[in-house]
Amino acid sequence: MDDDFIDSWIELKMEENMRYEMMPHPVEFDMYYSA
Repeated sequence: MDDDFIDSWIELKMEENMRYEMMPHPVEFDMYYSA
């Protein structure tokens, strides 16, 4: 494995983590978005 591969993998995982952090938790969804 070379550095470019590792850097790309880290970038991908950081993007996945960002998406995860932006999503509301199911409890938050129930508390704030339920009608």
